[in-house]
Amino acid sequence: MIYLYVHNNQDLAYVRRDPRHRKDIMAAHRARAIIAVLTTALLSLAACTSPTPAPSEPATTTVPSSASPSPTPTGTGDPNHILIQPDRLFDSGDAIDSVAIGQLNGKDVVVSGGENGDIRVWDPTGQPVGKPMLVDRQTYLRVAIGKLGGRDVIVSGESSGKVRIWDADGQPVGEPLTGHRRDVNSVAIGQLNGKDVIVSGSNDNTVRIWDAQGQPVGQPITQVAMGSSSWVTSVAIGQLNGQDVIVAGNRNGTVQIWHTDGQPVGQPLTGPAHGVNGVAIGQLNGRVVIAAGSDDENVWLWDADGQLIGKPLSGHTYWVMSVAIGKLNDKDVVVSGSKDGTIRIWDADGNPVGEPLDPRVDYIGSVAIGQLNGKSVIVSGNGNFKTLSIWYIPA
Repeated sequence: MIYLYVHNNQDLAYVRRDPRHRKDIMAAHRARAIIAVLTTALLSLAACTSPTPAPSEPATTTVPSSASPSPTPTGTGDPNHILIQPDRLFDSGDAIDSVAIGQLNGKDVVVSGGENGDIRVWDPTGQPVGKPMLVDRQTYLRVAIGKLGGRDVIVSGESSGKVRIWDADGQPVGEPLTGHRRDVNSVAIGQLNGKDVIVSGSNDNTVRIWDAQGQPVGQPITQVAMGSSSWVTSVAIGQLNGQDVIVAGNRNGTVQIWHTDGQPVGQPLTGPAHGVNGVAIGQLNGRVVIAAGSDDENVWLWDADGQLIGKPLSGHTYWVMSVAIGKLNDKDVVVSGSKDGTIRIWDADGNPVGEPLDPRVDYIGSVAIGQLNGKSVIVSGNGNFKTLSIWYIPA
C-alpha cells in the first residue's frame, strides 16, 4: 500500500504568497494529481469487479429545467444552493479562493479566480458564460468586478505581481499593470476623488492605485510597519466621514486606513491577535463600519473613528479568510467565510443570523454579497474542493 501526504492548500495560504516556496507548492499539486489518477483507477477496477447496481433515480439539481444541459452545476439537496464544479483545465491545483458579484454587458454574473491561473464567469443559474480567461497555470488569482471609464471590467491580481484588466467579453485590455515586486493578494475597483480606480495590495508591503487606463496614480503606499510582517492581504475602497479612503488588512494583525493622497488616517486599527486575512467597509444601521477577518477565528468591527465596536464576532473554529458587508433582503449584514468550512451571517448588531451555511468543504476562501436576478445571494469560493457556491437567501 502506498501512503501519500499532501499539505492542505490553505495550510499553505501564507507560504503560497511567498514565491520562495513555489516549488514546494507545485510538488504538492503534482502529488494531489497523482492521488486523483490512482483514485480513478481504483474506482474503475472496483466497477469492473462489482455487480451492476439497480437503476436509481437521477440526482436532483438546482438548475431550472429551462436551462441548457450542463455538467457544471450539481445537485445539493437544497433548492437555494447551487454548487458549481468547474471543468478542470490542468492537473495542478485549482482551488477557488476569490469570488465577486457584478454585471457584465447588463447581466448579473459571478466571477471566480483561484490557483489554476484562469478566471471564470457564471450566470445566476451556475452556467458558464463564455470561455475561461487564461493567465498562467502556475499563477493564482484574485478578482474584482466593476466599472472603469464607463465600461464593465474584471480586474485580476496575480501571484506574479501583475494586475490585469479584462473587458466584458473576456478580452485583455492593454498590457498587464506592473510595479508590485511580489504576489498581489487583493484587488478592488471603486472611486477615489470622483475618478474610477483600481487598488491593489501585495506581499511587497505596498498598496498601489491605478487609474481607469491602468496608469499608476501617485507613489505606492507603504504599509506602516508593525511586527514582523506588513504584507497586504486585503484591500477595500469606501468612505469615512465623507472622505474617500482605502482600507488595507495586514499579516501583522492590523488594519490601516489611507487617504487618497497616500497619507494614513490615524493609527493602524488593532485588536486581532493574529494576521488579518480579509477586510470590508460598508454601512450597518446607517453608520460606517470596517470589518476584518482574522487568524484568531474572529470577525472584528470598528466604527468611523477607528474604535472597536463591542466584542469580536465569535463562532468560527478556524481562521476567518474573508468578510463582506452588504444587504440581504434589505437588511444590513456582515458575512464571513472561514477555514472551518462554513459561512456565517451576522446582523447589524453582531448577532448570528440563522445556522451557518455549510457547503461541506474543507475551507471557504472567499465570500461576496450581492444580487442576482433581483434576489439576495451570497457567493463563496470553496477552497480545495475546487467548487463555488451560490446561496439564494430567502426573504
